[in-house]
Amino acid sequence: MTLWSISNYSETDIVAHCLWEMTSYGYTQEAIKKQSIQLIEKNKRAKFEERETGEDLQLNVLIIDRILHPKGVLFTFDKKGKQVRILFLRHGIDRMAKWKLTPEMVGETLLEPEEVLIGHYNRFIAHKCYGQHILRAVYEYDDLNPSLITVYFPHKDRYYEGGERFENKILK
Repeated sequence: MTLWSISNYSETDIVAHCLWEMTSYGYTQEAIKKQSIQLIEKNKRAKFEERETGEDLQLNVLIIDRILHPKGVLFTFDKKGKQVRILFLRHGIDRMAKWKLTPEMVGETLLEPEEVLIGHYNRFIAHKCYGQHILRAVYEYDDLNPSLITVYFPHKDRYYEGGERFENKILK
């Protein structure tokens, strides 16, 4: 607290401002953490958009829940009223951080791919182009639920096959 604030605001105003700052993101640790994660992801997405395309990235999927899981994080996505749960394994989350990819971008790649190919061990590779790059999301099914194995973000001319080829679709 600065001397200027103490001399220009009443005690009531100072307490009110402190309470506002302490509760603006919620009252519980869970609500504060959720809001913090959303702000961090929004910031990452803005930096990514600026770096890759120079324009706003309009994503069509929304994260409505995230639950810690022994193998990673279980995300629940909403796409036009349909809810889908996808397990992001720890390795995939680590690779997202390396490439500065947000869970929303990876979720959209999995739920709205431009093409899906079959990779090693019969895993699926969902592709979505972003500028001169392609987001490659490698996934498989654990029982009936999709699990993200890994992601990477190479130049699209290396892997993109032109789109409209779908060996699998999580949302049919």
